[in-house]
Amino acid sequence: MILSAAVLVLGASSLGGCDDQGIESSAAPTARWNPQAFVFPRLVVGSRAERQVRVENIGQGTLKLAHLAGRFASSADDYSLFFVVQGADAADAGAGAAPQQRIAIQRGVNSFPGVVDVPRGSAITFVLEYSASDDTGAGGVIEFETNDPSNRNISIPIRGDEGGAEINVAPRTIDFGRVGAGTEATETVRVSNIGSSVLLIEDIVVNGSPDFTVRVNGVDLAQDASILADPDQDGQPGLSDDTSFELQVVYAPQVDGPDAGQIVIFSTDPQRPQETVELTANGASPCIRVQPETLEFPAALTGRTESRPVAIESCGGQPLEITAVYLRDDSSPVYTVDEGSVPDLPTQLPAFVMDEAPPTRQIVVDFTPEDTAAYGGTLIIESNDPLRPVIEVPIVGRGTLNDCPVAAVGQDTFNVLPLDIIELDGS
Repeated sequence: MILSAAVLVLGASSLGGCDDQGIESSAAPTARWNPQAFVFPRLVVGSRAERQVRVENIGQGTLKLAHLAGRFASSADDYSLFFVVQGADAADAGAGAAPQQRIAIQRGVNSFPGVVDVPRGSAITFVLEYSASDDTGAGGVIEFETNDPSNRNISIPIRGDEGGAEINVAPRTIDFGRVGAGTEATETVRVSNIGSSVLLIEDIVVNGSPDFTVRVNGVDLAQDASILADPDQDGQPGLSDDTSFELQVVYAPQVDGPDAGQIVIFSTDPQRPQETVELTANGASPCIRVQPETLEFPAALTGRTESRPVAIESCGGQPLEITAVYLRDDSSPVYTVDEGSVPDLPTQLPAFVMDEAPPTRQIVVDFTPEDTAAYGGTLIIESNDPLRPVIEVPIVGRGTLNDCPVAAVGQDTFNVLPLDIIELDGS
């Protein structure tokens, strides 16, 4: 940035804390900043990152900052600069009783105050946010003037990190939606090296539900992680620059119900050594689970009624609505649904909450065999589960005439001595 002579004179006059002969040098401020630049990784279009530079006043007097400006390599809309004055005397800098982040530059508009004071022993932190709208990369400079005799004009470069490996993982979240028990679904995560040197994938770990597994080229990493030594299969260790590989994320639930997990990717990216992909399944829809899956009656005496319950459970992240409960038309008439166990329909069960017992409703089925024969039937349960809107529960039972004898005990107390013999006769 080129300043006019008038501006420079004004700056020297208004910001100067000492003259060339060192007058008041004992009260002069001293600026020290770290790091020396805003260094951004290479970002994919649509992503963003932020970096900080802290400017400390380690001198004796108050450090004054003025005439802040920004020059950027790409669109000014890609950059937002914020600042906050921190320290015991930060209130003197106009930041209020508690330090608050303020806008300096946003969408090309400069809102930096005329002069910002940084008291002795305090600091001002600049936070630069960069959003990549194209492939240009981060670049430019943040400039301002101070009254530090040794640093009248401070320039903090904005640049991209051209060296080193850089990992990029997409997507960062996966929702499998509704997946039924005994089935499986697969989603893909792409891991890329957008840096300029080889990226080593040190490990990939799956946390949470054991129903989630990760494969690379069909190999389950839990069984054999050696493929991570050369994930792009180019014959060289690691993931070469500008290359990528895919993770096949498999969800295979054994029972119905919501699941959650994480994929954690460990690499040699110095800026992001650990990347996480969040996994969810069966969490945003109604889910029904019925126990038992087959209703079996033991042998029952003819003309006598036996009853068995069927439990309906809500196993999803949304309430389960039960709309119908009935016996299929081809069911034997010896089976009936206990009307007292069936609520007014439709009825709702609340959504399932992780680590709590599932909301449950029991339906009772009665069995009254007419003779010694095997009987079959089917209980139908309809609900708003999008994957299993109709549940069929097979029913089996058999009638019998075998009325087993019941032992009658005439005397239930005996006084005996050691070695006495007691005989029990069931004839």
